[in-house]
Amino acid sequence: MIKAFYIENKKQLTQEVIDTIEALIGPAEKRKASLYRRWQDKQAYLLGKLLIAEHLEKNGYHTTLLQHLSYTKSNRPFIKTLKGDFNVSHSGDFVICAFSDAQMVGVDIERIQVVDFKDFSNILNNNDEMAIKNADDKYASFFKIWSAKEAILKADGCGLVDDIYKLELDGNVGTFNNKRYYLKEFNIAPSYSSCLASPSPIESFVIERVHLESL
Repeated sequence: MIKAFYIENKKQLTQEVIDTIEALIGPAEKRKASLYRRWQDKQAYLLGKLLIAEHLEKNGYHTTLLQHLSYTKSNRPFIKTLKGDFNVSHSGDFVICAFSDAQMVGVDIERIQVVDFKDFSNILNNNDEMAIKNADDKYASFFKIWSAKEAILKADGCGLVDDIYKLELDGNVGTFNNKRYYLKEFNIAPSYSSCLASPSPIESFVIERVHLESL
């Protein structure tokens, strides 16, 4: 089963809330958060950690595990003693974290906006370009492709690579480096594209919105 939590990142948090989250994550993660210049980026980082804490608490783990986050070479966070996997993404006004109790999982959310497709030649292959060309909403089509591809790369654990165009999409399946990944698109708000990816079929998926007021 895969479960996701998401939260809005529209307004600046009070210092009290920031202090509470920073107390959960510990000194090392607090230092990382301090490196962000824009408050929106710092909050997205902190809220991602808060969503991990929400999952830990609801599944019988102590939130102090957040102070034992480790990172892969591609900067993917993980907790050694946590059963399953998790992945975080943020864009625009939203932060989302997906959790799997068994398989690897990747999640991506993208705010749909006007872009110059020429800037993404390393991402799009011929099939992708044809899908965008034939779409009524070309920007929505582009970000649908982009969110699916990034979710696959995050599920793979390799992070962003230079030859993303080699990643082939076919309906709810993607293929990368001769490995198959299963996709699940979902929608949390208009003008956003969101996607899950996993090396195993996604048979059960639940999504829940988190409100700061309820924490």
